[in-house]
Amino acid sequence: MKVTDKKNINELLDMIEMSVHRKMKTSPDFEYLSEAIARRCKSKLSVSTLKRLWGYDRRYHNPYYNTLSILSRFLGFKEWDDFLHNKNLNSPTSFSYTASSLFSTELEVGDQVWIAWKPNRLCLLAYLGDNRFEVCDAANTKLRVGDSFTCSHFSEGIPLYLDGYVHQGRDPVTFVVGYAGGLTMVRVMKLKEQEGVRPQLLADKTSSQY
Repeated sequence: MKVTDKKNINELLDMIEMSVHRKMKTSPDFEYLSEAIARRCKSKLSVSTLKRLWGYDRRYHNPYYNTLSILSRFLGFKEWDDFLHNKNLNSPTSFSYTASSLFSTELEVGDQVWIAWKPNRLCLLAYLGDNRFEVCDAANTKLRVGDSFTCSHFSEGIPLYLDGYVHQGRDPVTFVVGYAGGLTMVRVMKLKEQEGVRPQLLADKTSSQY
């Protein structure tokens, strides 16, 4: 059964964006959300379906009831009808579905972020401002020192989509790290904490911890 209730559908989409702290504006945004839904709801909504819902793909069509129910469950409701009946009483504005999350809005220029993913991948990033990061150090990964990319959100357990990824001066592309299993670590080292400190995370590049 298809649903034509655009007012409530738009409200559902707005709440989804609030819950993940990002606007659905680019392909990496929809890829991120598709993965997040699959992990939280154990149900799959394709990137193309999400793009049509948000109007990114102009071939919009009325969504199926099941599609809206999956999105409702992502927000903590039982199904679409439950969302309609209870959204004003139990509207979640935010929730964490991963062990650790980091938003670039929490960072200052010069802060550093350690990320890790399986198997044994490890990378140190420097925040440049405007959601832009540069690779400072890396182990067991294709990322290289000097590479840069745009990202607004890091979450353990979720793959990281690097938008506008520039690798060794080549044309920008979208690159995914941690596709199988997501990030296993997200740690921040504030600029004021860096002087005289060198984390030992790269000391054992073959450690299975990450």
